[in-house]
Amino acid sequence: MSANTLPLDITLPPLSDEAVVELLDFFQDFLLAFESHYASQILRHYHSLSYENLRQPKPPGHPDDPPF
Repeated sequence: MSANTLPLDITLPPLSDEAVVELLDFFQDFLLAFESHYASQILRHYHSLSYENLRQPKPPGHPDDPPF
């Protein structure tokens, strides 16, 4: 499904070209400010989802097995 065909729960009104660009600029500025303000929390969340943090530890081997 492309971004242009995603279902929306709201109906967007028709807007002039200028209004669309002004809203786009606002949303981009807002998103930049949001990401800057919450950067440490965003990074902490994604780090918690990283492969190294999701990997299960290996079960311990037999005590008589050599370490390598």
